[in-house]
Amino acid sequence: MQNTIVAGFPTVGTISNVGLYFGNIVQFVGNTTGITYTSIGNLLLNNQAWPDSNNGTFETFTGTFGLIEKVSGFSTMNGSDVAINVSSNPSVGSGVLLGTVFSGTTTAPSGYINKYTGAGTYPGYNFTNAWTVNCPGIPRESDDVASGNIYYNGSLTTGFAQAVPAGLNTAFNLSSNSTSASSLFRAEMPANNRFKYVGNKTRNFQVNATMAVRANSANTVGEFFAFFFRKNATTTLTPTNSIVRFNSQGPGAEIESVSISGTVELSPGDFIEIWGQRITGNATVNNLELAFFSLNLNVK
Repeated sequence: MQNTIVAGFPTVGTISNVGLYFGNIVQFVGNTTGITYTSIGNLLLNNQAWPDSNNGTFETFTGTFGLIEKVSGFSTMNGSDVAINVSSNPSVGSGVLLGTVFSGTTTAPSGYINKYTGAGTYPGYNFTNAWTVNCPGIPRESDDVASGNIYYNGSLTTGFAQAVPAGLNTAFNLSSNSTSASSLFRAEMPANNRFKYVGNKTRNFQVNATMAVRANSANTVGEFFAFFFRKNATTTLTPTNSIVRFNSQGPGAEIESVSISGTVELSPGDFIEIWGQRITGNATVNNLELAFFSLNLNVK
């Protein structure tokens, strides 16, 4: 369907159960209700124009699709208009929404997009991980903006104690605390101190962490500790090593600030954590303890 104006219908109608539908340079004018696309193998929409003379929901996607690709064009809302409805959680092998301009105002509770409601959605976003979205007027959604923040949510007065295993260069996970997550997008926090990437494509992340820590054991005074990131609990990211020396111990001891940063490649399902290890001291001492007053892990 190409170079067409669709005007004045009480409902534009439904296109369903075809292998391929291609709409190119189509303008919709003065329609009361829009169009519904259902279970199409490959749905290709290019330069679809929906001015605010239309009412209701402009485009609804339901059922199962191999590919939805909607590029360019615009949707301008007024009244209670909705540009796109995917609230029935259509199954999409690959969804691409690029360059379409969303503008105007709407009183619809959903806003411009009546979003997905099932698993795999994120607060403040509209689509699932199957989609790549980059359009003016709505949030960008793609693997290259996957991100998240993990932080210690306990008391900043007492902090949390972290036991240090006996022996030198024995790594330990800073997981003996309660952490919370915020601003997660295409990411999860399946355990304390763990950022898990759940996008679709392998990509590089910039990772930063800050901590406030002091020695709780006299055996740590004068000794050096390293803190770093580990990938999948087994691979130490050596370039992220950060070193600190404790000069005093106990409640009145100095609180040291530690920063860690680096770049890491994560594939879907990979995760990173903050780890530490003692690198000097008596290797037989096993009653070491550190107190952490803050822990913040930011990934983007």
